[in-house]
Amino acid sequence: MEQVPVLGAAPGTWTWKFSEEGKYTTKSLIDLIATFHDLGCCTPTLCVDSVVINSAGWFELVEAKSQFTALTPGGVRMDYKNAVRLLEELLAASMGKQMIDCIPTDIGILFRFMRKDGYLYRYLIGNHVSLLPLRNRSAVFMEFFDCIDLYIRYVKPNWKDQARYYIPYQKIWVAIAVNNSFLVEWLQYQHCIEGKTIKGNWYELLRTVRNVICYKLVLLKKGEVYKETEVEHMLQALFPRLLPNIQEFLWTKRCLRNFNLETYFMHKKTTEDGTKTRHPRGS
Repeated sequence: MEQVPVLGAAPGTWTWKFSEEGKYTTKSLIDLIATFHDLGCCTPTLCVDSVVINSAGWFELVEAKSQFTALTPGGVRMDYKNAVRLLEELLAASMGKQMIDCIPTDIGILFRFMRKDGYLYRYLIGNHVSLLPLRNRSAVFMEFFDCIDLYIRYVKPNWKDQARYYIPYQKIWVAIAVNNSFLVEWLQYQHCIEGKTIKGNWYELLRTVRNVICYKLVLLKKGEVYKETEVEHMLQALFPRLLPNIQEFLWTKRCLRNFNLETYFMHKKTTEDGTKTRHPRGS
């Protein structure tokens, strides 16, 4: 994990996040488990001693220290529980046990699904937005937003109340935005160009985030153009449950597969010697 400053927050405000390498490696463990499930077997001995992280940055099983059993729902659930335990043990060993309490909110949501029922949530786990490369988070949000804004509004209007239930920060998002010098400027700018008063409802939150994403490289503050990554880190720090909750809602409506999320994950990584490696379940 690593700390990054939060754009628009008080000086010295930092937030913990998984590094891009950390997300890549975590995703590789989930994909490794899914590979064995596809082959019809579970790995009940999954633990720190039965895996290695290779030079490309992804997990491999040490077969001499691994056992395999026939695929069962219970075995799948145990594999994902063991995976969470393994990841937390590695984090504690590398950065200290206290870092378990610093696991980012969106990663914590992923771990909750893995602990709760890895068999039921296996597709959601394998494509969870918490592990998206930073550069792709906005693209996925925009796809989700368009689904809510267009498909639900005009094709499935009866889903609207259900969508509202999943959107977090409904009563506090304006207060969060007002206390951030970047977002408060955007709210004022949005009010000027649209001539609308912000009421603070859930849809306005989605639209505000959408507009920030669309214009993040255009907005100016004191003559300074903000970097795209700074805005991404800010949105993730201020509203960490927003993207995972929308994804969960779409999963409950059985339309998550329509987004082809597999294409948004990084399947290649540049190694120290500059060569490209491909993830075993890559596209």
